[in-house]
Amino acid sequence: MSEFRFSYPACVIAGKSLLTAQDIAILRTIALPRGVQCETDIVSLLAINNSCREKCPEWTDYFTAVIADFVLNRLAPRGQLDDAKAGLVQRLFATAGLIGSTEELALVLALIEHAPRAPESLVAFALDQVRHALQSGQGAYADSRKASAGINADDLAYIARVLDAASDDRRDTLSPLAATVLMAIDSVAVSAFNHAGWSDLIYALRGPQSADAPCGIAA
Repeated sequence: MSEFRFSYPACVIAGKSLLTAQDIAILRTIALPRGVQCETDIVSLLAINNSCREKCPEWTDYFTAVIADFVLNRLAPRGQLDDAKAGLVQRLFATAGLIGSTEELALVLALIEHAPRAPESLVAFALDQVRHALQSGQGAYADSRKASAGINADDLAYIARVLDAASDDRRDTLSPLAATVLMAIDSVAVSAFNHAGWSDLIYALRGPQSADAPCGIAA
């Protein structure tokens, strides 16, 4: 992102160490008065997000809202989140499958929660952040959880949030892809430190009824 060329006034904002509510107002009224209109606008916001070390509390909501609106409501198919959009999100907001910033993680979760139905690939992508956290200790999700070698209550709450948001009246079971990711998470977690709720879920996945394992997780 360091080689990205900003237009005015984004270039001034990107050069600051502290991103303020006034900067967001400038983006709303001058730089992006109609919101995000194209992928270049997303790249600009992402570059600002990565270049400013400190950000006001309002930034995450703004960053998430304008990009989610573009992806969900302005890109075809409008109002839907399909595999092509999921691929765009993973390409722009992750490096080697790892989400690096709190704001990008919030965006991915917002898309899953606000879409009528989230693609299995995006759900698996969000869940896989737990595996990254356990395996390498890197990424936005790793920074947000309480340090533990096993699956803790924070992890259970995050996994439940993703799966609950991805479920609907037509799909109340785990997809094969989500189940595969959960098993991959289990393979890198130290079982002695796992929360009892996680052990129950993995037992269900490994049992004869694994195909019908419920999406809900008891924390």
